Amino acid sequence: MSESILVSAAQYTQAKDENPAFDPLGLMIKASYDAIANTGNSNVQNIIDTACVINRSSHDDEYLPVALSSALGINPRLTIYSLIGGNSPQMLVNHFARDIAIGRRRAVLLTGAGAIYSLHAAAKGRTILDRQGNVTLQHFKRK
Repeated sequence: MSESILVSAAQYTQAKDENPAFDPLGLMIKASYDAIANTGNSNVQNIIDTACVINRSSHDDEYLPVALSSALGINPRLTIYSLIGGNSPQMLVNHFARDIAIGRRRAVLLTGAGAIYSLHAAAKGRTILDRQGNVTLQHFKRK
């Protein structure tokens, strides 16, 4: 029987004056790439069987888990875009830890990003985002 543990974590905080600025997907790619690299295991990308993106109001896009997986070069058998909610991160950690413990999953990439400041700055013309099609960015531009 194998033991399951949290093998890595990463966080990236973008400077307010960063230009161009990361959009939410860019922030998730950066933090996820760092978390994968921090494992020290060159094979970890091959065993991630679930990629889950925690829904954030700064980028509501159900295809984010697929886009993230593609950018990271991983091929999870399951991609999940979670419900939004304040307790979602902890609830999902608990859920996936249970799944790993009983052998339902081998490795899970769980990520999310909040980039309201970057989106607001881009809408005001103070920075440029790589992804101009962001729904929240378009909302800020209309105001």
